[in-house]
Amino acid sequence: RRYQKVRLLTLALTVAALVLSASPLVRSSPLAYSARRGMWQGQRAIHRHRASLMAWCTVAGIDLGTSNCAIATIEGASPRVLPDASGKGMLRSVVGYSPSDGEPEVHVGEQALDRCKSGLVIPSIKTILGRNGTQAADAAKAQGVQIKEETPGDLRIVSPLHDSPLEPARVAAELIKHLLNRGREKGIQVKRAVLTIPADASEHQALETVVAGKHAGLEEMALLQEPVAAAFAHGSEWLADEHQVIAVIDVGAGTTDVSFVESWSGCLEIVATGGVAVGGQDFDRSLAEILASKAGDPACGPGLDLLRAAEEAKISLTTNDKISVSIGDSPDAITLSRAEFEAALQPHLSRISKAIEETAGRAGVALPQAGIAGPLHVSRLVMAGGSSYVPAVTALAVQLTGVEPDQSLPPMEVVALGASVYAGVLSGEIKGGMELNDGGFLEDVHGQISAQGFPFS
Repeated sequence: RRYQKVRLLTLALTVAALVLSASPLVRSSPLAYSARRGMWQGQRAIHRHRASLMAWCTVAGIDLGTSNCAIATIEGASPRVLPDASGKGMLRSVVGYSPSDGEPEVHVGEQALDRCKSGLVIPSIKTILGRNGTQAADAAKAQGVQIKEETPGDLRIVSPLHDSPLEPARVAAELIKHLLNRGREKGIQVKRAVLTIPADASEHQALETVVAGKHAGLEEMALLQEPVAAAFAHGSEWLADEHQVIAVIDVGAGTTDVSFVESWSGCLEIVATGGVAVGGQDFDRSLAEILASKAGDPACGPGLDLLRAAEEAKISLTTNDKISVSIGDSPDAITLSRAEFEAALQPHLSRISKAIEETAGRAGVALPQAGIAGPLHVSRLVMAGGSSYVPAVTALAVQLTGVEPDQSLPPMEVVALGASVYAGVLSGEIKGGMELNDGGFLEDVHGQISAQGFPFS
């Protein structure tokens, strides 16, 4: 009502200012000046009000994935992923720097792959962020990235375009900034967010994720394990149901996370969570070896063109039995079958199967096909992560749990959606409860986040 009064008063002052300004003699009078001043003040008030409506602060869930990332917010009582200008919800987790006259230009996603070939391309910063020396070195080498240890435990990325090595957290922050900008373009200001981390993340990895959020401009943060977020995405539908056990298998680019979640009486309790360092990038490398061998160069290294061709082949083989693949600008096409792909996947599938079985054993969940007994039985199966689209992966999960996967939400988006639901619960936008049985890991980390001045309240 007050806004309407301001609009009417501003309209009246505008008319008065125009009338009084029509005559050169009256235009300079105190009355005309007062009318114009009132008009300007009223217009500024209207613009400020509109800006406050457009830039309202909200909470968000951010999935900082190994291969792809996304941001989701709560609209009404439902989560939704914020797309970019072209309508794509997922952003490739690639950061690149290209030469320029001044500071190197930063690019993310597909643009980084296309525009930074003469500069620095970091295909998956998450595999380096917060890792120890050996893990980070192996991950960097696989990406063609060089790292160095500035001080004990302080790893940096060597850049040919920068005067000093880059902090991994600042590189990861570029992805978060881009996601936050999606909100700003739609009039949504995000300052509080839930960031997701792998189930087996170390405390250092978790805290480095928070540092990346800080560099991106977030003021309050909380963390949530990725498979827990995937279960939470379905929570609004399942919390009211009778007691059930949800198996969440999140096959990301770098890791496969497994969780068994109990749902009853409005609560989600994480009974057990586990994982293994196997994911879509391992699938890509296995395919790359096949492609290199068929191309007549078995010693061919994991260059960006080869890995990109392998990833595209993996995606295509989820729906096709046989495909033709071209590497880079080569005119020669290589024929590849799904049977060859699945044969190469067997070592990876064995490790994923072992992780599911071990986690089920600790959770007391029966997996009859694997000979595991327990008092609990899987009621629902949730597949998350881009590589869960691979038919052999889904078939393995179905074989072990005896349950067909729930397909009501996109596996690529389910982690971001669940993180936004949890953010809504923390902020009070969504009513619900959850009890985490994770040995106090998140509580310890959140205590440190609060101590550093970035609590989610």
